Amino acid sequence: MKRVIQSLSKGDKRMTKGKRVLFLTNLPSPYRVKFFSRLGTECDLTVVYERHTAADRNHKWTMKSTGTFNEIFLKGIQTGDDTSLALGIFQVLKRKFDVIVIGMYSTPTAMLAIAYLRAHHRPFIISTDGGFVAHESRLKYHLKRLLISSASSWLSPGKFADEYLVHYGARAEHIHRYPFSSVERHDILTEPKSISEKKSLRLKKNILGNFVVVSVGQPIERKGFDVLVEAFMKANIVGSSLYLIGATESEFEKVVGFKLPDNVYTVEFQERKDLFEFYQAADTFVLATHEDIWGLVLNEAMANGLPVITTDRCGAGLQLIDNGNEGFIIRDGNVDDLCEALLQSSSDALRSRLSQNSLDKTTNQTIEEMVSSHLKVFDNVSSR
Repeated sequence: MKRVIQSLSKGDKRMTKGKRVLFLTNLPSPYRVKFFSRLGTECDLTVVYERHTAADRNHKWTMKSTGTFNEIFLKGIQTGDDTSLALGIFQVLKRKFDVIVIGMYSTPTAMLAIAYLRAHHRPFIISTDGGFVAHESRLKYHLKRLLISSASSWLSPGKFADEYLVHYGARAEHIHRYPFSSVERHDILTEPKSISEKKSLRLKKNILGNFVVVSVGQPIERKGFDVLVEAFMKANIVGSSLYLIGATESEFEKVVGFKLPDNVYTVEFQERKDLFEFYQAADTFVLATHEDIWGLVLNEAMANGLPVITTDRCGAGLQLIDNGNEGFIIRDGNVDDLCEALLQSSSDALRSRLSQNSLDKTTNQTIEEMVSSHLKVFDNVSSR
């Protein structure tokens, strides 16, 4: 077990500012580190990670701590692309904490933590980014129910996640909402980019097309890139272009299953600043996912003033999009639905309204609000 940041001295003002909080998660993903960095200024926070990086992610998809919280990286046996079995979690749990939060409850290490806390009658919170009830074996159902129902409180980003938690034994009266996000207030545009501003960005980044559609994600089947490309080709909007961001052309063609047409372009992994410029240069964002329990790229696209199109299997879409207001919710895998949504989004007048609505919706969907919500929950659960 490696401690990356030493414990703060007794004289540190932060030590007297709030409760001792333990947060268990799998990886130091950028959005998590930003959240922990802000949360750590309001409480004595220790974050335990199972892994340094994920095997299936670009090596740049990570972020170093700002030093406002304590980090512990466990040593363990790799059990998946982003999970491990780490017995060192027991030593951590023996320490005194006022609040314990378990994220990623289904990893082997999290299961060990839940079993330990349950055996020692110690209350804890399960935090979820979302979830969809699945058709599964009775054994798997009962295991999930055992794990989830063991908590004393739950953190949920929306109604669809509430339903998931209740299905597996959570008590509705102890489910607390928080606004899940990867954007901070300063990330949100004050107004949508003008046509001239978009043209300037397109020249800067060599983006072609008069109607630019963008999608971001790993080149995996679950992301629905095949559906997106097929619907884009079917829509056949004059002067349109589609940019797939996150991998090489060959990687995207492998998951799509055919050679990409001439007006579909691919861009490899982009750092946040460059990615946000792509959002701002584009006209519409699409996440044609077959299942994303959240989908933070929607938060990012909306914060940059884009109308968004996604499926009824995207948690962020279900929580943030009123169909026809900030964008469109389509049926998963339905090419015709997506084609129609693209055609509607190509209307300048409609797109202008959708863009402003996207910005308005993200006003309170920020990391700052996420921190505030967590602190209220911590006060609530520790006072019971």
